[in-house]
Amino acid sequence: MTKKLQFAIVGIPLSRPEIVDFLLPPRPQSRGSHIFIVGQRPSATATAAWINHLRGTAVPTVADLRQIDDPRGHLTERATDRLVPVEFLAEPDFLTRDLGGWVANYFGVIGFSPPLANGDPLLNQAEILQDFGSNIRFFGADPQQVAQRLEAETGLTIEAAAQAFCRLHSIRPVGPDGLH
Repeated sequence: MTKKLQFAIVGIPLSRPEIVDFLLPPRPQSRGSHIFIVGQRPSATATAAWINHLRGTAVPTVADLRQIDDPRGHLTERATDRLVPVEFLAEPDFLTRDLGGWVANYFGVIGFSPPLANGDPLLNQAEILQDFGSNIRFFGADPQQVAQRLEAETGLTIEAAAQAFCRLHSIRPVGPDGLH
């Protein structure tokens, strides 16, 4: 990611005619603007990067253990026509179903290069619900609580816990993408 990204929670009403026309029928080649989303956690790629970080750290700290919580490590680039899972698009009226005033919406944290509305049908209809600027605000495990309770509850020091994560990762089966 070389571009300066802005992060925001957005809501996009998917029933708008221009969005329905853009998404249906699904096409084999992606199209639309490319944005970043916080992908499924923990992804194999993010976990591998975290394990490599732990392995390369002589004396791990609580911050090193908590690094896996940072959503910036889970960013995945997507074309806007790939935001809605194709299995939902297979339902004939998923995008336009009237649920008593409720309609299908995309809701999530995205990273984009401003401006948001840029001619893309989905981004033109996106409503920014919370603007984070260049950082995604998040919270993970409380560092003080981790430091206080780790050894008492697991019997492991921070260094031993980091080593245990590394050992577990090394015996984890390799997936079809070649990652643990």
